[in-house]
Amino acid sequence: MQVTVAIAWDRGFSDAWSRIAETGPKIGVFLTICVLGGLLVRVGARLLTALAIRLGIDRALDRSGLPALLRRPAADVRTGAVRVLTGLGLLTVLRVAVGVFGPSAAEDTVTELLALLLHTMLATVIIAIGVSLARLARTFVHEALRELSYAHAAGNTVAAVLVITFGKAGLDEVGLATSVTTPLLWAILATLTGVIVVGVGGGLVRPMQLRWEEILEHAEDTAAQARLTWRARHTDPAETDPAETDPTAADLTAADLTAADLTAADLTAAEGADVDATGPTTNEPTANEPTANEPPADPDVPVEPDPAGGPVSPSIPVPTPGAVAATTPRPSIPPPGEQAPLEPAAPDRTSASASSPRPNGPPRPADGPPPEGPP
Repeated sequence: MQVTVAIAWDRGFSDAWSRIAETGPKIGVFLTICVLGGLLVRVGARLLTALAIRLGIDRALDRSGLPALLRRPAADVRTGAVRVLTGLGLLTVLRVAVGVFGPSAAEDTVTELLALLLHTMLATVIIAIGVSLARLARTFVHEALRELSYAHAAGNTVAAVLVITFGKAGLDEVGLATSVTTPLLWAILATLTGVIVVGVGGGLVRPMQLRWEEILEHAEDTAAQARLTWRARHTDPAETDPAETDPTAADLTAADLTAADLTAADLTAAEGADVDATGPTTNEPTANEPTANEPPADPDVPVEPDPAGGPVSPSIPVPTPGAVAATTPRPSIPPPGEQAPLEPAAPDRTSASASSPRPNGPPRPADGPPPEGPP
């Protein structure tokens, strides 16, 4: 038996036009959402950039140390963050636009990608905060223990602990390597706990007692030294009292001043004794000492002025104001018994000898040619 099946061509065309009529408006809505959403995201990115510049985000980034870690300027870091936020906004718009067509595989893919980017951004922020805190902690510990030998190692250890802790939190936020990082973290914590409980609190109490005492004493000494160093570095030297840092500074200063005063007094007394012992000496001849070019004068023979030579200068020198005594020693004078007799100077035959009479006889004859013959 043969059955003839009829094909309803008109019904197929009507179904196709029905689907086109239903999908066309959805496509229009999808395009409209994408265009308007993209414009809104761009405007929001520009507003966010202007707001970040006005609030001084660049200075905050410089203080956090993130640009130094990434080896990029703060402006580039800010621009990169704004671009990441712009990408998240565009993904959100795409997720809304795809939802117009109803549940589909594309919608699920966009949703998962958006969630992954959000978690990645949050993990980046967590790691950046951890790195900034680690940098500040390392600087603080290094400056606090600057004078100690293990200051650098202690700062690096604190920074490493903070970086590992925040890095683990960031990886857990993204969901990467949780099967490795979580057991490793638990192993480290269990090891530290076992060492503290069993070692220090159990069988190592007696052996560790002396060592702990030495460690605590050394810690107290180094803490006091670090405290003094920190105060010296953060205190103005002009306002620092030497007696506060060194208790014997005041006594030493007073002793030094007293010694300086005694030394000055001794020097003054010694100079006075030298002056009294030697007496003032000058380069000018005195009344009792003849000069090198002048014969000794006879006190019995009067000295008459020379008309051609001008007035006779006094035999006693007049001290000149402001003259300084010579430092050369005074020539030694022999005793009176050992001195050679002074010979009288020859009288002046041209003037005084011709006119002055003898005290016990006739006057001297005038100068003339000597008489011939034997005397």
